[in-house]
Amino acid sequence: MKQLIKAVALMFLLLFISPSCAKAQTEKSEPTVRPSALAGSWYPVDAQTLAKNINSYLLSNTGSSSLKKEETEPVALIEPHAGYVYSGKGAAAGYAYLSGKSYDRVIIIAPSHYSYFRGIAIAPVDYFETPLGRAKVDREACDALLKKKWFSSNLEANRQEHSIEIQIPFLQTVLKDFKIVPLLVGEVEGSEYDELAEAIKPFVNSRTLLIASSDFTHYGPNFNYVPFGEPVKENLKKLDMGAVEKIIGKDSNGFIKYFTDTGVTICGRVPIAILTRILPADCKGELVSYYTSGDVTGDFRSSVSYATVLFYKKVYKKALTGGEEVDGLKLNADEKKMLLDLARATLRRYLKGESVDESFINNFNVSDKLKQKRGAFVTITKQGMLRGCIGYVEGVKPLYETIVDNAINASTRDPRFEPMKSSEEKDCDIEISVLTVPVPVASVSEIEVGRDGLIIEKGWNRGLLLPQVPVEYGWDRDTFLRQLCAKAGLASDAWKSGAKIMKFEAQVFSEHEK
Repeated sequence: MKQLIKAVALMFLLLFISPSCAKAQTEKSEPTVRPSALAGSWYPVDAQTLAKNINSYLLSNTGSSSLKKEETEPVALIEPHAGYVYSGKGAAAGYAYLSGKSYDRVIIIAPSHYSYFRGIAIAPVDYFETPLGRAKVDREACDALLKKKWFSSNLEANRQEHSIEIQIPFLQTVLKDFKIVPLLVGEVEGSEYDELAEAIKPFVNSRTLLIASSDFTHYGPNFNYVPFGEPVKENLKKLDMGAVEKIIGKDSNGFIKYFTDTGVTICGRVPIAILTRILPADCKGELVSYYTSGDVTGDFRSSVSYATVLFYKKVYKKALTGGEEVDGLKLNADEKKMLLDLARATLRRYLKGESVDESFINNFNVSDKLKQKRGAFVTITKQGMLRGCIGYVEGVKPLYETIVDNAINASTRDPRFEPMKSSEEKDCDIEISVLTVPVPVASVSEIEVGRDGLIIEKGWNRGLLLPQVPVEYGWDRDTFLRQLCAKAGLASDAWKSGAKIMKFEAQVFSEHEK
């Protein structure tokens, strides 16, 4: 009887409770979407026409910069956010540098034009929709930010706002498989700039792109800003370039002072001030496009300026291509991938305390080329920062064994760092540098930055820098030599007399480029 009563009770639960639970689960699983507020006005509503327009802007890009796309690794962009008929050309000048690149996350920091609030508002949605499809929101990052001071969930503030959405169709055109973190910025002052920047920084790594959405000076009676008269075009450029100078110098406080002193009507000044506080120290800024709506319409009585700024790291000219021949050894794509997979598996097993023995290595397809004795280094980075780098300068072991050894050495035996923990492995990137045999340098004029790595020996002191290092930091040859001396524990000018200098080249490849 008791069993019968329990069975009847269970039936009632299934009949009356389960349907509502199932409905709740269904409702919870349905994605929330922020629909386009701009399609048909700020840009075409038809997907085919929109794609054609954007590609036309990109193909006819006539930006002012001489920077070569293949020599830059974009870190951040400042992009205009007007209707495409006005700002499309300027936007393309920046987004063109993303062609062929790959990012997991794009953080868009944009000003609120329609709502007043303090700090940063995040739309509580899973997607932002445009005619080109849905851009997925990085909910994990957004939810983590919402736990921090000055961040709030606010759909209403985002509903009609254009400053975030206007960036998305360009991103959908030049990138694939990325998520966005849409940060709508309200009122910010004083120490709040630093607090917001520090909150965002943990979500920025080598696989993250930052975008500050902003037009520049809004001039004329329509904007209640007429600080000067003729020649308006020249005066506008002078005013805007004063701001650009501070921005490119990553001088956030100087930029804030500039717009406070001049009253310059840069609508995204707060997002820009936050972005320049987040940027890594080793990136450079360059103005890649500048013009005004007056240049478009011929009417300067009311004009909006569009300045596009690229922040980037220099890409190693030869060292990073991974396609050059190293002493007759040219690794193909499969061989490079095998070495990277071997390094990753070695790192994972070793940090877990598991064996890295011959039976483990036998799981990998080691070609004859990989059995040649080669010098090589393994570099480990975490969120874009060096976590360990160790290698063999000369070919003391077969290449595949060298990679196994130095995946372990770089993770646990680099004296500059504490040994890695197993929990860190998933957040790290691996880069491999396969070296040529070092040769003596007869004259420093032989040294080519971006091609050559260097070794210096003087007395008991010895130091080495890989070819990619000086390009990453923007060093010229003399700075490269001074830093090489510092690495060896020598005086900065020790390279000038009594030192033995050798050079080598490298075939360099990493996981996100394989």
